[in-house]
Amino acid sequence: MSVVSSDAKQLQGLQNFAIKIQPPEDGVCDVLILDSPAGQSSGRMELPFSLADLIPFLKERKMPGFGNAGDAPKTDLTPEAVGHALFNALFQSKVRDQYLLSFPRGEEVLRLQLRMDVRSQDMQAVSELPWELMLEPGKIDPMGIGKRFSIVRHLDADKPVRPIPFPSPLKILAVLPEPTNCGKTHRDSFVASMRKVLEPIAGLELEIIDRGVTPAKVFERLKSFRPHVLHFVGHGGRPANEWILCFEDASGRAKPMSAVAFSRSIRDIDSLRLINLVACQSSRAEEGNNPFNGLAQALVMNPNLDVAVLAMQFVVKIDAAEAFCKAFFQSLVRDERTLDQAVNDGRLAIYQMRPNSVEWITPVLYVRGDSTQIFSPPGSQQVLLNTYNSRARVERDQKFDPEAVVIDLGDLFPGEDVKGRLPKYADSWGRDILPRIKRAFTHLEKPKHIKVKGDAIQSAWMTLGHQFGPPNTWHLSVAQANQKTGKVELWSDKGEPTPVDIEPTHIADLGPGGDLAVSIAISTPIEGSVKAHIDERAGTHIGNWLQFRPRLDPDRAALDGGREALDLVRAIAKIVRRERDRLQAEKIHLFLAGPAAFAFFLGVHLRAAGLIQLYEFEGGSYHPTALLGG
Repeated sequence: MSVVSSDAKQLQGLQNFAIKIQPPEDGVCDVLILDSPAGQSSGRMELPFSLADLIPFLKERKMPGFGNAGDAPKTDLTPEAVGHALFNALFQSKVRDQYLLSFPRGEEVLRLQLRMDVRSQDMQAVSELPWELMLEPGKIDPMGIGKRFSIVRHLDADKPVRPIPFPSPLKILAVLPEPTNCGKTHRDSFVASMRKVLEPIAGLELEIIDRGVTPAKVFERLKSFRPHVLHFVGHGGRPANEWILCFEDASGRAKPMSAVAFSRSIRDIDSLRLINLVACQSSRAEEGNNPFNGLAQALVMNPNLDVAVLAMQFVVKIDAAEAFCKAFFQSLVRDERTLDQAVNDGRLAIYQMRPNSVEWITPVLYVRGDSTQIFSPPGSQQVLLNTYNSRARVERDQKFDPEAVVIDLGDLFPGEDVKGRLPKYADSWGRDILPRIKRAFTHLEKPKHIKVKGDAIQSAWMTLGHQFGPPNTWHLSVAQANQKTGKVELWSDKGEPTPVDIEPTHIADLGPGGDLAVSIAISTPIEGSVKAHIDERAGTHIGNWLQFRPRLDPDRAALDGGREALDLVRAIAKIVRRERDRLQAEKIHLFLAGPAAFAFFLGVHLRAAGLIQLYEFEGGSYHPTALLGG
């Protein structure tokens, strides 16, 4: 077993290279290295071209929103040539020397922080260039999709974003206005795309407003849903002297709202940390002295908002947005990568879809101040529980999750080809299995978010869950395949329970025995097998029997998901504790057929239920396994 903090996992090998670009004078900028592995330095940069100079190149590369390639003058520019020109302009002389000394080694990642003061109108010429396309001569991958680099645009501000603990689930509110007097946004296609790519991702909760998208409706839902991510797909621009987002009025026509007014309206949504703008030219900076330059800059620079903004600097196609969102959120939530690394993964997904285009440069990440973090590292540890697989499999998992606490019980059970539910030796539970689980538990730190996954029998899951009580002392989540859909979900105990009106399907008085039998059938009927065990082996020990079968419809045995399962767990555990107290039962005999995560959380909530004898079904009958609470 080994334990490494998740802070170390997420930030291990991540080095900052902070470059402050001063406003240009006669096309030349002073460049300051504020932070790097090789120290500080300074230099000068002459802008190699303007965005206007690149329009023929962007048209030729079939960038959405730039018209037909045939309408543009011919250009000799290639993505490599543009990338080389940007790189050579920024990294000159001493700045290049510091870069070469800081070049990532091994598994390191170099985070390029491009710091700009957008309050200067002269910075537009700098900020609108596609810096993500930078390519070091002799290298293959542009920095914006390189494995060894990430690029973030930092806007100078005195107040950095205040990170919050990484939420579970990560709540996304998608807002898709389509005013009747504006151009079509392909709203229905965007909605279908978001549902397709986001709903299957474990650890995400998605809500969508795509009809009657008035400001009042959006702000009411922001207050009630408390999302962490606001995903805006629609129209934006600068029809006058300020940037606006277009919502709908009561009649469905356009209702513009300035970026400043929008910022003021959402400043009390303290859960919000990321705004994703999929709008026409949504990250382009406006001319003039207004410090809120462009929609993205206006939102990021507002000191009353603790948000980063992920903006599409050019028009984005639906399939590209779909590829980006899927890769971005999987990277952020499932793989626990940093925000900027997740953006890189999203860009790479667009590139892999259309490698001959430069459409992947469209997503641009803006943050405020020195820090890139909007979420503090998850502060979690992984627990890998194994009874079925070989040690080689567990070692591979451990390399993938270097901070994991590994509970490998595979050597105590039959070989990999035989998925036996009983250990090789009858006394293994008390002699080997329970001590290993308890020893592993000492490596976990309170308070912690514990993520559990693995391949194990129900008794092992319940035994592990039993260690974590009482509820709410820990934040627990378990990777669980939904029985109904087959999708892997993250069942989390975070959130308020929903009361469940449930009582035992049957209560049997078996005689004078002092013990209480409890059978819970989620995935398959087990009452006949349990009765056979009681009749043949339990003798007079069991006096009462509670039977739970929450799904009375025989064609629908599966649970809808983790929230329903956890509500059932809480309700059943409460009844079991109540009946144990009423009957003054000496021991509970527990028989369960259901999902692994259900067994885990049942163990959590029955910690205060006294002695519990667990059973596994093997070879046509039930056999005692772990004794908990003794």
